[in-house]
Amino acid sequence: MTSNSEARQVIYPPPPPGDIEDIPTNIDEILLRFAVKYYEGLGLTLESRMMQGVQIRDEASRIITLNTSYPNPSPFKRVAAFTIAFSRQAPLAQTLRGANGGIPSQILDIPNHQNIMLAVVLSMLALHGAEIEHPDRGILTLENRIKMSRHFLTDLVHIISCDRSASGTGERFHWLSLTYEGLAYKCNRGVEDPV
Repeated sequence: MTSNSEARQVIYPPPPPGDIEDIPTNIDEILLRFAVKYYEGLGLTLESRMMQGVQIRDEASRIITLNTSYPNPSPFKRVAAFTIAFSRQAPLAQTLRGANGGIPSQILDIPNHQNIMLAVVLSMLALHGAEIEHPDRGILTLENRIKMSRHFLTDLVHIISCDRSASGTGERFHWLSLTYEGLAYKCNRGVEDPV
């Protein structure tokens, strides 16, 4: 039996990894395979087969370059840039309407929700097991998966969808990076910097 707080958590399992030899190295194929598994997990069939992986990667790289001077940006900055780039490139035209799996109806009314949802889920999965280089404490690993409530997810998708233009990218990049960082630390106590 689950508690009320567990019932409100939105946890999307990662797709089966398959054999190690079967993992593609082409970014379009990686994104496409994940998108297909994600849609299948929601009881949908992905119709589009164009992922724009190179454009997403290049835009994420530009976002990081424009907004940080760190030679090795944190995983939080990397996934924030990826989320913004993926939602902007919007490779998925097919919405998540008709999905099973409890996606809040408010999310389905948000323009571009399918791209934002996939980017957030991929980012959450990328942070699971990510390593953070701490100057005083060495390498710290995010061992626990990120969890968030449906309400939080709905608000996050809505905020990300508000502006897909280049203006405001810096602000959105930094708040999204901090949001991912806060969520990761909430689920991985002891990794955050002591107060």
